[in-house]
Amino acid sequence: MLKASLRGFLAHKGRMVLSAVAITLSVAFVTGTLMFVDTVSAVFADLARSTSADVTVTPRTEVKAIRLVRAGRTPTVPAALVERVRGVEGVAAVHGDVVVRDVPVVDGDGDQVGVVSDPETAVAGWCACAHAPVRLTSGHEPHGPNEAVLDAESARVSRIRLGDRLRLSPSTGTFEVTVVGIAGYRVRATGDTLVFVDPETAAARLLGRPDVVTAVSVTAVPGVPDTVLRDRVTAALDPEGAGSPALDIRTRAQTGAAAVGELGRALDVVRYGLLGFALLTMAIGMFLIFNTFSMLVAQRTREIGLLRALGASRADVHRSVLTEAAVLGLLGSTLGLGTGYALATGLTALLGAVGVQTSGIDLAFAPTTPVVGYAVGTLATVLAAYRPARRASRVAPMAALRAVDAPQEPPRRRALRGGVVLALGAAAVAGGNLALLALGGALTLLGVVLLGPILARRLIPALCAPYTRPFGAVGRLGRDNALRNPRRTGATAGALMIGVALVAAVGVAVSSMTASFDATFDRTFRADLVLSGKPALSARTASDARAVPGVASTVRTRRVDVRITAHEHTEQLELDGADPGVGGLLGHTYGRGTEAAGLAPGAIVLDARYARRRGLAVGDPVVVRAVAGETRTLRVGGLRTDRPAGTGGDVNPMVGLDTLAELAPDVRDETVYLAATPGTDTAVLRAAVKAATSAEPGVAVRTRADYRESRKGALGTMVALAYGLLSLTIVIAVLGVVNTLVLSVVERTREIAMLRALGLTRRQVRRMIRLESVIIAMYGATLGLALGLGWGLGVTRWMAHDGSVTVVAVPWPTIAAVIVGATLAGLAAATLPARRAARLDIPAAIAD
Repeated sequence: MLKASLRGFLAHKGRMVLSAVAITLSVAFVTGTLMFVDTVSAVFADLARSTSADVTVTPRTEVKAIRLVRAGRTPTVPAALVERVRGVEGVAAVHGDVVVRDVPVVDGDGDQVGVVSDPETAVAGWCACAHAPVRLTSGHEPHGPNEAVLDAESARVSRIRLGDRLRLSPSTGTFEVTVVGIAGYRVRATGDTLVFVDPETAAARLLGRPDVVTAVSVTAVPGVPDTVLRDRVTAALDPEGAGSPALDIRTRAQTGAAAVGELGRALDVVRYGLLGFALLTMAIGMFLIFNTFSMLVAQRTREIGLLRALGASRADVHRSVLTEAAVLGLLGSTLGLGTGYALATGLTALLGAVGVQTSGIDLAFAPTTPVVGYAVGTLATVLAAYRPARRASRVAPMAALRAVDAPQEPPRRRALRGGVVLALGAAAVAGGNLALLALGGALTLLGVVLLGPILARRLIPALCAPYTRPFGAVGRLGRDNALRNPRRTGATAGALMIGVALVAAVGVAVSSMTASFDATFDRTFRADLVLSGKPALSARTASDARAVPGVASTVRTRRVDVRITAHEHTEQLELDGADPGVGGLLGHTYGRGTEAAGLAPGAIVLDARYARRRGLAVGDPVVVRAVAGETRTLRVGGLRTDRPAGTGGDVNPMVGLDTLAELAPDVRDETVYLAATPGTDTAVLRAAVKAATSAEPGVAVRTRADYRESRKGALGTMVALAYGLLSLTIVIAVLGVVNTLVLSVVERTREIAMLRALGLTRRQVRRMIRLESVIIAMYGATLGLALGLGWGLGVTRWMAHDGSVTVVAVPWPTIAAVIVGATLAGLAAATLPARRAARLDIPAAIAD
C-alpha cells in the first residue's frame, strides 16, 4: 500500500501542483516571519553589545527614558560616580557619558539633518572609547562650546561638509555649532542622526548641569569577566547590599538583552500580524487541498475499489490517501522553507528604507524554524485530506468498481445543521463583545460552508443569468457544469469567499472609522491652526504665535506620565495639562462639574467612565504622582463625557498647566492650538505663524485640514498593508478555482470530447469553461460579501462601545471593485483549463 500510495502521488503530481503552491506560500509566511524577527533581534542585539562598555551604570526609570526626554526630563546619575567607580579593582577605564535623544538637528537652511525624512537623533559628548559607535574619519575632535562632529551617513545624505553650521535644540535651549569632523560608523549604521560635541559642552548645554551624566561606562582590565566587574561596581556603589533603587548596573550582554527587549515590543506587531496572515493563508489553502483530494478520490473510485477487492482494508485505503497528503505537505513545506528564506531576505532589505545598513546581514536560522514550517505545512495538508480519505475508505468494493458515488448527506440534515450554526454565529457577532465576535466569525463561516452546496442550487441560477443567457446553449452548459456537483462548487468558492469576506469586513470597519473620525472632528474641532514639534515645543513658541496678527487665542497642552491612586487602586496613565479654553477648541463636554473647576489649581478632570469604574465623583480626592516628579492630592473638578476623534477607551485625565508644573516642572508644550479672528485667511495666517516660529527648528504648523489628514495617516498606511496582504489570499483562492477546473476537465474528458464530436467548436469549449469559472467566482464573491458585511457590522458594533465608531459606512466602491475583480479573477482562472479542454484530441478522449 505504501508503494501504491507513492505511485499514486507520482501519477497525479501535476494535479497537485497548485495545492503545493498554497502550502508553499503559507509556510513561507510562517518561516519568513520567524527568520526576519530573529534576524532583526540578532542585529540590534549585536549593535547594542558592540556599542556598550563591559559594565554600564544607568539611572533606573519607571518608564522609557525617551518618554522622560520628551517630557523635558533627561534621566541622569551624579557625575561623582565616575570617580567612585574608577577606584574599583579590575577597572581599566571609566567614562561619564552624556547622550540626549530626540534633539532636533537642522542645517543652515532649516532642513532636518539625517538619512530619512524624520530621523531619530542623538546628541552626545565625544569619546574616543573602545565602545564608541563611530570613529573619526576626517577633521578633528570637537573642542569648546561651538564645535561638533557629525556621523558620515547623515553628512552624506544631507550634504553637510566641514565648516557647515548646524542648529541643535535640546530642552535646555537652542544653540549653533560648526561641523569640524566627520565620523564613520565603527558598527552597522542604524539610520539615526548622531552629533557629538565637547564633553563639557554636552553636560552644560544638553543637561544644563555639569555635575550629572546620563550613564557611566566601565571598561574591564583584560582577564576580568564583566560579571565579576559588575558585582564589584555594584558593591562599590551599594556597600550595604540593599540594592540601589536608582541605578541599573548591567554587563554588556545584559545591555544587549535589554535593547532587544525594548525592540521586541515593536517587532511583536510585525510578528503577530504576519503570522496571523500566514494562518489565514493556510486556512484558504486547506480549502484548496480538501477540494483537490475530494476530486482525486472521486476520479480514482474504480482504482480504490479494485484495491479493496484485492484485499486492502478500509484502514489501508485511509492511510494511503493520507500518505499522499503527507508527501504533498512535505514537498510544499520544503518549497515554503526556501521561499520563506527569500521573503525574510526581502523584508530585511526593507530595513534600508529606515537607514539601517543591510549589507552583510546573515539571516538568523533557528533550529525551530524548519520544525515549525514542516509541522504547519504537513499537519494542515493531512487535516485537509482527512475527510476525503475517510470518504474513500467507506466506499464498498463492488460499488466502487461500478463507479457508484459514495452516499451523500441528506440535504435536509445538512440545511438544519448549517442553519443552526449560522444562526448561533450571527447572534454571537451581534453580541458586541470581542470574544463573542471572534466566536461568531468562526461559526458563521462554518455555517456558510455547511450550507454552501444548498445555497449553490438556489443562488447560482439567479447569479449566472446575466452571464449565461446571451450565450445560449454554451451558457447553459457552463451553468449546469457549476451545478452538477454543488459540494465541489461550494468548496471551490469557499476559499474565494474567505478572502472576499475579509476584504469586505476590513472595508466596512475602516470606512466606518474614517467616517466617524471625520464626523466627530468636523463637529468638535474648532482650532484653525495646530503647532507641534519634536520632541516638544520651546517655551517661546506659544508666545511668538500669539503675537501674530490674526491670532485670536492660543491653547497650550502638555503631557506627562503619572500614577493615579483612587480608593487604594493605582494605575499608570498619561496626564494632560491645558490652558483654559481647551474645551471650546477641542469640543470637550462635561457630565458633572465644569472645565473651569477641573483646570483650577489643585483640581483634576477625569473621564466619566473611568470615574464610574473607580467610584469617584466631583469633589473626591485622588493622589497623583508624576513619574520622576512630585506627588499631589487633587480634587475631581469635572467629569468629561466626550470622545475625541480617533481615540478609543478613556480620555486622559487633565489638569491646568500650573498644577502640571507643580507635578513635573520641566515638561514643555507638546501642542499649541490657535484660533483665528473672524475673517482671517487661514493660509495667510499659517505662513505668518510659520515665519514667527522659524527660529525654533522642527515646528510643524498645520491647518485644520492638514491636522485631520495627519491624524488619519497611520490608519491609511495600515489599511493599505492589510489590503495588500488580503489580496494575496484572493490570489490563492483563484489558484483553487484553477485547480478545480483543471481536475474537472480531466474528469470530463470523454464528455468534452463527445460535445466536440457533436459540433461544439474549440472556441465554444473555451467559452463554456470560462463561464463556469466566472459563475464559481461570482458565487464565492457573493457569499463573501454577505459574510464580510455581517462581520464588518459586528466589528463596528463592538468598536461603538468605546467611541471609536459613531457612524456605520459601507464602502460601496470597494464592494463594486470586488465584484468586478471576482469576474476578472474567474476569467483569469479559466485560461489554462479552457485551453486544455479545447485542445483535447477527440478520438483519444472518447476512448479515455
